[in-house]
Amino acid sequence: MKNIYYIIAICTLFSVQVSGQACDELIRKIYDVPLDFDASKGYFLDYSVRAAYLNENEPRESIQRFEVVGRNDRVKVASEDYVIYQDSLAQVTILKDRRTIMISDKVLEEMKNDQWENFRILQDTLIANAADKICETEEGHHKITIELNQKVRDFMKIRELKLWSAKERVMLTRAVITYLPGQPVEEVELSINKYLPTYEQVIFEGRAVDKVLIGNDLKDQYKGYKLIDVRKKK
Repeated sequence: MKNIYYIIAICTLFSVQVSGQACDELIRKIYDVPLDFDASKGYFLDYSVRAAYLNENEPRESIQRFEVVGRNDRVKVASEDYVIYQDSLAQVTILKDRRTIMISDKVLEEMKNDQWENFRILQDTLIANAADKICETEEGHHKITIELNQKVRDFMKIRELKLWSAKERVMLTRAVITYLPGQPVEEVELSINKYLPTYEQVIFEGRAVDKVLIGNDLKDQYKGYKLIDVRKKK
């Protein structure tokens, strides 16, 4: 990740710029191919979120990678810090670093949809208030730089939005939001590492609660974990 800025700079040297209607058309095409989370067909999504921020005046990065797989009523989300299992009856969240397990009614699907929708609304707002849009063709990718008008820059403290799309299949593969100087967060980057619109493998065996419980007791591998069960009906 430390070399990503050098890679982007080198690629830009070999880029071809287009603007105006051609750029607007490319943005429209990217948004015409949304990620499709069709539970009946299954899906697989591997994505990363990187945040660059200042901590006591020293630059730091926080990187989280997530895998989301779903099919029918089963969803599994895995990261370095936690794992979530969900079926039609319950959601089980295993917080590894806190040694805590939470069991609740099904909420992941709504939460996931809200997260993607919120990110989409933010992008739409930034695009609609662009002072300038520049589209470039890099090797294997389209790159769009959206500079915001002064009013939105001052209100949202965001300088620009950059979008990337694969050339062979026009769809969003990466997005970077850059904030104005003086903010605790310098930029946030979302990268889609792999996306499969269909997924036929078994998500997990048994029910979601079976991943952590035998009857009403935690499995041996989770002995010492704190259990928080907030289901309305058990």
